[in-house]
Amino acid sequence: MADFHLMGRAKASDKAPSNATGSANWQVARLSPAGISAGLPPEETAVCPLIPASMPLVSTPWSRHIRSPNMKIMQAPSLHRWSGVHTPGGAAHPSAGFTAIELMVVVAIVAILTALAAPSFQPLIERWRVRDAAEGMTSTMYLARSEAIKRSGNVIIIKNPDNYLGSTCATTGLTDWSCGWRVFFDANGSGDQTLPCNAAAIPNECDIQTAPEMTRMTVNLAGSTGKIVVDRWGMASHGGGAPANMFFEVMPKGKDMTDASAARLCVGMGGRIVRKKGSETC
Repeated sequence: MADFHLMGRAKASDKAPSNATGSANWQVARLSPAGISAGLPPEETAVCPLIPASMPLVSTPWSRHIRSPNMKIMQAPSLHRWSGVHTPGGAAHPSAGFTAIELMVVVAIVAILTALAAPSFQPLIERWRVRDAAEGMTSTMYLARSEAIKRSGNVIIIKNPDNYLGSTCATTGLTDWSCGWRVFFDANGSGDQTLPCNAAAIPNECDIQTAPEMTRMTVNLAGSTGKIVVDRWGMASHGGGAPANMFFEVMPKGKDMTDASAARLCVGMGGRIVRKKGSETC
């Protein structure tokens, strides 16, 4: 049997010409599974003239080679891999995805951008730490003053010693408060936290507030004796002497007060606290 070529495509609603009789000129055939895989939607039919292979073949975008009598459509070779997903128009699209090389390039670009952005976050983190330490000391000073007025004085803020409660923090002297501090009421007037904590006893020397060591921070108090005593009037002094103004220096560890992140706390004798930049004076 002679080979034929299928030319063109039409929908099922289309009809063959009135003069098309039998298989001499026209055939109307439902697409086979092979036709569907070739990219033609199953809801369409081919209405096509069957032309003997001996006649010249004019190539069109819709040309497909067929063989009668089964009308089996054979897909022409293609340079693309088809995903088998068809749009409403019937066209198939190449399969989507990433190769290993593309993925490695993306990962490398992300790593480079992260490395470039990381240093810019360091000043921001240091400012957060300085603010946290400064606000912590401000809160402690206000609390100690309030408790001293309520308890008629003898409220002490004392710096934590080196290696306090298993900590590895070590300070450089009495003026270094970087290892944290705690607030208590001096019930026996010894000037230190000598009585064991007994919450049932009134009064007692249990901690009223505790502050842990600062993370990569340095907190200095010029003229400090290691403790701040607040009297019944809410006035603070170094170790119980005459009331005095106090100046806390808060800065990132390893830096000085000229750093942009550094802060200075100015504590007046009456309890007023003002925060300034590290480069400013009280």
